[in-house]
Amino acid sequence: MSKREKKEQMMKKYIERIAQVNECEKNIRGKILNNSEYMEWLFKFTNKYPSFSDYNWLYEPDKLCEEDRINIDKLHVLYSIIDDYAHRNYLPYFGENYLKFYKIRCNDIGYNIGEQLAMGGPSYGCERTMAEDNFVDFNDIITNHILPETPIKDYMVKEFEKVIDELYNIGISIDRIKDIFDSLISNLDDLKRNNNFDNASKTKEKVIAKYKKLLDK
Repeated sequence: MSKREKKEQMMKKYIERIAQVNECEKNIRGKILNNSEYMEWLFKFTNKYPSFSDYNWLYEPDKLCEEDRINIDKLHVLYSIIDDYAHRNYLPYFGENYLKFYKIRCNDIGYNIGEQLAMGGPSYGCERTMAEDNFVDFNDIITNHILPETPIKDYMVKEFEKVIDELYNIGISIDRIKDIFDSLISNLDDLKRNNNFDNASKTKEKVIAKYKKLLDK
């Protein structure tokens, strides 16, 4: 077998392996969304371990029963499900730098489900907490409930994309466009650090109402 043939064979096996992993995760996603078993397990497990990550028992797997080990390994899939829903509905995540987590509630219990990036790869964790009004209802995720403001935000994003295209089409370079938006984002970061979002929250209803009228035409 030639080097080229060996390389092609290795690539074929790699692609097949990726397809198998994707299919496995797809099946897990379906079970989490269509069956209450996983969230029931999470409720019971966090009674004993209110805060944990899939890294905690990496070197001591025998301290857990097989069911717990399997379900902890599925935590990244739960995170992915929440992350996808959040993206579709423009929901915020929390944390900073290498930590990112979402606040969800299920059966009146709150959970912070997060991803932490490290040199060895991402790890996933869960912290049980008090459910609050701003937590995402897991039932909405299960039913893929589209939030009332999402169509308006979709429209605004498309309009935003048109503006970027127009800026480029009139001769403003991509690098300059990036500089402009980096500056705008930096200003937003300053507002966040100074907790000065009062004015923004006051104008939110006006902005939503304005674009809702455009959508209703």
